[in-house]
Amino acid sequence: MICSALEKVWEIPVTDADLPEGEDSVSWFREFLGETWEKLNRPCSRKVMDQAFAYLQSREKALNPEEYVLLHGDAHGRNTLETLSGDDYKLIDPDGIFYEKAYDLGVLMREWTEEYDQFPLEKGKERCNYLHQLTGVPEQAIWEWGYLQTVSTGFVLLQIGQEKTGHQMLRTAEHWVEQVT
Repeated sequence: MICSALEKVWEIPVTDADLPEGEDSVSWFREFLGETWEKLNRPCSRKVMDQAFAYLQSREKALNPEEYVLLHGDAHGRNTLETLSGDDYKLIDPDGIFYEKAYDLGVLMREWTEEYDQFPLEKGKERCNYLHQLTGVPEQAIWEWGYLQTVSTGFVLLQIGQEKTGHQMLRTAEHWVEQVT
Protein backbone atom coordinates (compact mmCIF):
# COMPACT_ATOMS: atom_id res chain seq x y z
CA MET A 1 0.00 0.00 0.00
CA ILE A 2 2.70 2.45 0.99
CA CYS A 3 4.92 1.64 -2.00
CA SER A 4 1.95 2.09 -4.33
CA ALA A 5 1.19 5.48 -2.79
CA LEU A 6 4.88 6.43 -3.04
CA GLU A 7 5.00 5.54 -6.71
CA LYS A 8 2.20 8.04 -7.31
CA VAL A 9 4.15 10.72 -5.45
CA TRP A 10 7.30 9.93 -7.43
CA GLU A 11 5.40 10.59 -10.69
CA ILE A 12 4.41 14.16 -9.75
CA PRO A 13 6.38 16.55 -11.96
CA VAL A 14 8.69 18.91 -10.10
CA THR A 15 9.70 22.20 -11.68
CA ASP A 16 11.39 25.06 -9.89
CA ALA A 17 10.44 23.68 -6.48
CA ASP A 18 12.19 25.05 -3.45
CA LEU A 19 12.74 21.66 -1.84
CA PRO A 20 15.78 20.19 -0.13
CA GLU A 21 17.73 18.03 -2.58
CA GLY A 22 20.05 15.05 -2.29
CA GLU A 23 23.10 17.09 -1.33
CA ASP A 24 21.10 18.78 1.43
CA SER A 25 19.89 15.44 2.78
CA VAL A 26 23.37 13.91 2.88
CA SER A 27 24.74 17.02 4.61
CA TRP A 28 21.91 17.05 7.13
CA PHE A 29 22.41 13.38 8.02
CA ARG A 30 26.17 13.81 8.32
CA GLU A 31 25.82 16.74 10.72
CA PHE A 32 22.89 15.31 12.69
CA LEU A 33 24.45 11.89 13.22
CA GLY A 34 27.84 13.24 14.28
CA GLU A 35 26.50 15.89 16.65
CA THR A 36 23.72 13.78 18.13
CA TRP A 37 25.93 10.75 18.76
CA GLU A 38 28.14 12.96 20.95
CA LYS A 39 25.20 14.79 22.54
CA LEU A 40 23.60 11.46 23.54
CA ASN A 41 26.91 10.21 25.00
CA ARG A 42 27.55 7.74 22.20
CA PRO A 43 24.50 5.46 22.50
CA CYS A 44 25.82 3.06 19.86
CA SER A 45 29.22 1.74 18.87
CA ARG A 46 31.82 3.58 16.81
CA LYS A 47 31.40 0.77 14.28
CA VAL A 48 27.74 1.73 13.74
CA MET A 49 28.76 5.35 13.22
CA ASP A 50 31.63 4.46 10.87
CA GLN A 51 29.22 2.42 8.75
CA ALA A 52 26.70 5.27 8.74
CA PHE A 53 29.33 7.69 7.47
CA ALA A 54 30.50 5.15 4.88
CA TYR A 55 26.92 4.83 3.61
CA LEU A 56 26.57 8.62 3.50
CA GLN A 57 29.72 8.76 1.41
CA SER A 58 28.28 6.08 -0.89
CA ARG A 59 25.01 8.01 -1.31
CA GLU A 60 26.99 11.18 -1.95
CA LYS A 61 28.99 9.47 -4.70
CA ALA A 62 25.73 8.20 -6.23
CA LEU A 63 24.12 11.66 -6.41
CA ASN A 64 22.42 11.93 -9.78
CA PRO A 65 20.06 14.91 -10.10
CA GLU A 66 18.69 13.52 -13.37
CA GLU A 67 17.07 10.69 -11.37
CA TYR A 68 15.64 12.85 -8.58
CA VAL A 69 11.90 12.68 -7.95
CA LEU A 70 9.52 14.25 -5.48
CA LEU A 71 9.73 12.29 -2.22
CA HIS A 72 7.36 12.15 0.69
CA GLY A 73 10.34 11.96 3.06
CA ASP A 74 8.57 10.19 5.93
CA ALA A 75 6.25 7.59 4.40
CA HIS A 76 5.26 5.02 7.00
CA GLY A 77 2.09 3.38 8.24
CA ARG A 78 1.06 6.23 10.52
CA ASN A 79 1.36 8.66 7.60
CA THR A 80 -0.76 6.49 5.30
CA LEU A 81 -4.55 6.78 5.21
CA GLU A 82 -7.15 4.80 3.31
CA THR A 83 -9.26 6.93 0.97
CA LEU A 84 -12.96 7.46 1.75
CA SER A 85 -13.86 5.23 -1.18
CA GLY A 86 -11.75 2.47 0.39
CA ASP A 87 -9.99 1.58 -2.84
CA ASP A 88 -6.71 3.47 -2.45
CA TYR A 89 -4.28 5.03 0.03
CA LYS A 90 -2.92 8.54 0.45
CA LEU A 91 0.15 9.79 2.26
CA ILE A 92 -0.10 12.66 4.74
CA ASP A 93 2.38 14.88 6.60
CA PRO A 94 5.05 15.03 3.90
CA ASP A 95 8.55 16.37 4.45
CA GLY A 96 8.97 17.06 0.73
CA ILE A 97 12.41 16.32 -0.71
CA PHE A 98 13.71 16.19 -4.28
CA TYR A 99 16.03 13.20 -4.30
CA GLU A 100 16.44 9.47 -4.99
CA LYS A 101 13.59 7.02 -4.41
CA ALA A 102 15.68 4.87 -2.07
CA TYR A 103 15.45 7.59 0.57
CA ASP A 104 11.69 7.05 0.91
CA LEU A 105 12.14 3.28 1.00
CA GLY A 106 14.77 3.64 3.74
CA VAL A 107 12.00 4.94 5.98
CA LEU A 108 10.15 1.66 5.40
CA MET A 109 13.28 -0.27 6.34
CA ARG A 110 13.41 1.41 9.75
CA GLU A 111 9.81 0.52 10.54
CA TRP A 112 8.87 -2.83 12.09
CA THR A 113 12.14 -3.20 13.98
CA GLU A 114 10.45 -5.79 16.20
CA GLU A 115 10.51 -8.09 13.16
CA TYR A 116 14.29 -7.80 13.19
CA ASP A 117 14.65 -9.10 16.77
CA GLN A 118 15.34 -12.64 15.59
CA PHE A 119 17.67 -13.00 12.62
CA PRO A 120 18.09 -9.23 12.16
CA LEU A 121 20.31 -9.36 9.08
CA GLU A 122 18.22 -11.98 7.30
CA LYS A 123 14.95 -10.17 8.07
CA GLY A 124 16.44 -6.82 7.07
CA LYS A 125 17.73 -8.22 3.79
CA GLU A 126 14.33 -9.86 3.12
CA ARG A 127 12.55 -6.54 3.65
CA CYS A 128 15.09 -4.74 1.45
CA ASN A 129 14.62 -7.29 -1.33
CA TYR A 130 10.83 -7.06 -0.98
CA LEU A 131 10.93 -3.27 -1.36
CA HIS A 132 13.22 -3.70 -4.38
CA GLN A 133 10.80 -6.22 -5.93
CA LEU A 134 7.86 -3.86 -5.41
CA THR A 135 9.59 -0.75 -6.81
CA GLY A 136 12.62 -1.74 -8.88
CA VAL A 137 14.81 0.60 -6.80
CA PRO A 138 18.35 -0.81 -6.34
CA GLU A 139 18.68 -2.91 -3.20
CA GLN A 140 22.01 -1.44 -2.08
CA ALA A 141 20.61 2.10 -2.10
CA ILE A 142 17.54 0.93 -0.13
CA TRP A 143 19.78 -0.89 2.35
CA GLU A 144 22.02 2.12 2.89
CA TRP A 145 19.12 4.52 3.45
CA GLY A 146 17.40 1.95 5.66
CA TYR A 147 20.48 1.76 7.85
CA LEU A 148 20.80 5.56 7.98
CA GLN A 149 17.11 6.00 8.76
CA THR A 150 17.30 3.37 11.50
CA VAL A 151 20.26 5.02 13.24
CA SER A 152 18.99 8.59 12.89
CA THR A 153 15.47 7.72 14.03
CA GLY A 154 16.93 5.81 16.97
CA PHE A 155 18.71 9.03 17.95
CA VAL A 156 15.54 11.11 17.53
CA LEU A 157 13.55 8.70 19.70
CA LEU A 158 16.19 8.80 22.43
CA GLN A 159 16.05 12.61 22.37
CA ILE A 160 12.27 12.68 22.84
CA GLY A 161 12.14 10.09 25.61
CA GLN A 162 11.06 7.06 23.60
CA GLU A 163 14.09 5.17 24.81
CA LYS A 164 12.81 1.61 24.42
CA THR A 165 12.13 1.97 20.69
CA GLY A 166 15.21 4.16 20.18
CA HIS A 167 17.49 1.54 21.73
CA GLN A 168 15.71 -1.19 19.78
CA MET A 169 16.54 0.63 16.52
CA LEU A 170 20.16 1.07 17.54
CA ARG A 171 20.39 -2.64 18.46
CA THR A 172 19.14 -3.44 14.97
CA ALA A 173 21.89 -1.25 13.50
CA GLU A 174 24.45 -2.97 15.76
CA HIS A 175 23.36 -6.37 14.44
CA TRP A 176 23.36 -5.17 10.86
CA VAL A 177 26.85 -3.71 11.09
CA GLU A 178 28.29 -6.74 12.94
CA GLN A 179 27.00 -9.14 10.35
CA VAL A 180 27.75 -7.03 7.27
CA THR A 181 31.30 -5.85 8.05
